[in-house]
Amino acid sequence: MVSIEKRSVLHSQDENEIKNPKEFLIRLREKVPFLQQIPDERYLSLDIKEFRIPTGDLVNARQDLENKLNQYVMTYNKDIFRLDIPVAEHLCANIVGAKLTEDELQILQDYEEKYMGERVSFVAYKKPLELTDPSKSDLSKLYETKGLIFSNKNIKTEIKS
Repeated sequence: MVSIEKRSVLHSQDENEIKNPKEFLIRLREKVPFLQQIPDERYLSLDIKEFRIPTGDLVNARQDLENKLNQYVMTYNKDIFRLDIPVAEHLCANIVGAKLTEDELQILQDYEEKYMGERVSFVAYKKPLELTDPSKSDLSKLYETKGLIFSNKNIKTEIKS
């Protein structure tokens, strides 16, 4: 068996092309350390398609944002926001988002504009990390309003009409 440390050296140049969800999430935790605080049971059930593993300049940009905002910052693929998956598979339904001032929101927007060519979105999460019940998250309210798939795969999924 290859250790996590050795496995990180074996990745292809474009880490965001990792197809195996578990391996992608392991690599993401290496690059975004606050994710290590999320229990494996929750973390390993997250959908990976929205996430962006920070590479190159994005590594420093994400860390700079965390320092400037004094919050945790996650990198996402700007063009992807999935509403076709259970709410519990979204990171934002599992941890509490940061409450940012207008100035802090402007800092986030400035970074997104600076890295527009990277097609990345930055999202701030509360520091210290706080887990939340996905069924009580703001995203679950959106799901209910739009009649989308709400439950996790362990529970029967329904689409409201």
